[in-house]
Amino acid sequence: MTYTTTTEQLRSVEIDFYEHELYAGQKLIARITYDHADFVTQRWVVMVNGEEVFRAVAQMKCYDYVKWHYKQGTLPVQQEEIPAAITGNEMMAQIALGCESLGYKLLDDGIYHNNVRLVEIVYRDGTPCFVQTLAHQPEAPSSSIDLLDKPFDELTADEWRLLLEYEPEQEFLAA
Repeated sequence: MTYTTTTEQLRSVEIDFYEHELYAGQKLIARITYDHADFVTQRWVVMVNGEEVFRAVAQMKCYDYVKWHYKQGTLPVQQEEIPAAITGNEMMAQIALGCESLGYKLLDDGIYHNNVRLVEIVYRDGTPCFVQTLAHQPEAPSSSIDLLDKPFDELTADEWRLLLEYEPEQEFLAA
């Protein structure tokens, strides 16, 4: 029986506390994740090609498993992930959905809110390749009464102060 051994050091990259990627050089060989499901006693899982190959009660036991099987040549080979290609149209569709959910309008030359251009989109060879934010000063309302129509979450600190000082005119009508 022939064993393939390696002296290559494995490197663990922590994505977050519950997910780690293990590399041999620059090549991803396995992932260690945490299973949050109820009634699971061995929560740490070794994943290769999206499939579970080992479980343990501690993250370090999973690391040791990967290290040992990688050195023996018995760890399944991680296939290279093919990045999803996004076309310019798909990207603009995603931006349009985001704008719509925020109440903004996406037009050919930029993103607008209340007829004010917030973002300029620059095209190169027909594809959107650069988005530039525009610096603009919001128009000051002509009076405190105008602020009553503005959504509360859009008021600035100065506008709140104006509202605090606002006293409505009282007109009494005789019946």
